Amino acid sequence: MKTLQQCTWKAFRINDIFIVNTGANVSKKEMPNGTMPRITATDTNNGVDYFTGVCASKNFRVFANCVSISFLGSCFYQPYKASYDMKIHNITIKDRLLNKYIALFIANQCKRTCSQVSYGNQMSSSDLQKQLVYLPATPEGNPDYDFMEQYMREKESKLLNQYRSYIALKINELGGGNALKINHWQAFELTKIFTITATRSGIDRNKLTGATGDYPYITRSDNENGWDSFIGIQPKYHTDKGNVISIGLDTQTAFYQPIRFYTGQNIQVFSNKYLTKYIAAFMLPLLKIQLQKFNWGGNGATLGRLKRLHIMLPATEVGIPDYEYMEQYMRRKEYSLLQRYIHQRMK
Repeated sequence: MKTLQQCTWKAFRINDIFIVNTGANVSKKEMPNGTMPRITATDTNNGVDYFTGVCASKNFRVFANCVSISFLGSCFYQPYKASYDMKIHNITIKDRLLNKYIALFIANQCKRTCSQVSYGNQMSSSDLQKQLVYLPATPEGNPDYDFMEQYMREKESKLLNQYRSYIALKINELGGGNALKINHWQAFELTKIFTITATRSGIDRNKLTGATGDYPYITRSDNENGWDSFIGIQPKYHTDKGNVISIGLDTQTAFYQPIRFYTGQNIQVFSNKYLTKYIAAFMLPLLKIQLQKFNWGGNGATLGRLKRLHIMLPATEVGIPDYEYMEQYMRRKEYSLLQRYIHQRMK
């Protein structure tokens, strides 16, 4: 198979080879709850902002098996029926049925085409149709969809083989182990098991240097592990160490942070010398149950209120948290899930 460098590349005007459609504005209040993805301008979660049912509004537009392109330039393959927000465009090939491999190749190239789009330079449907996208071409000068498909299939195959090897090593590392026995559950004050401190940074977004890098910027969002973006070193601020739990005040969010990070405002840090990713994974659902007592506004998760909380945990015979049980329980959960995954999904 040819490499990308061996291909003949050609600039194609989007309107010449693709059908372009656009979504329309429908108030979220008009849409019932459901299972259909609603595609918006978000640059995460494949463009899915929330899920809706079918809406009676004439502006409720549904498309499937296409590449979505937002007015801000995010590009994703949408394999299922989805509802599209205003200024969310989508493209399909004029003379051939799209499949996920061709779509993923095209989405990547469209992302390059739309790299200059921003809030100050938004892209309308007519603008999109005039854009040029660079694609491999056949000797006749048409898009080489067969090459795109085979290239992406080969990419997928290599990645799956790498992942199979990783899963096999991980399963061997975890091992099945013997059955675990729990002594009893006990309520512990958070301050008895965690050191609770304010974040060392607490940077307002408008004070970030703008440099990208390897440090997560943690906010009070409930998505993506609280990671808003990745930023470079902020000279005026200190990072927080990893292997801790971050708590977003007001929003009651809780996530395990494995590596050093910066944060926005109102983030608290829970540390514990026994903490590992497995113990954190055990504790987080139990901690979130307690955080449900709070809500946005006057009853938010302030530092004082957090310190008065209790959490139910497995305990040893002498009445201390059974960290070994929590560690082994989550390791065996992971082992079981990986076994099921490799047998059912990776065949």
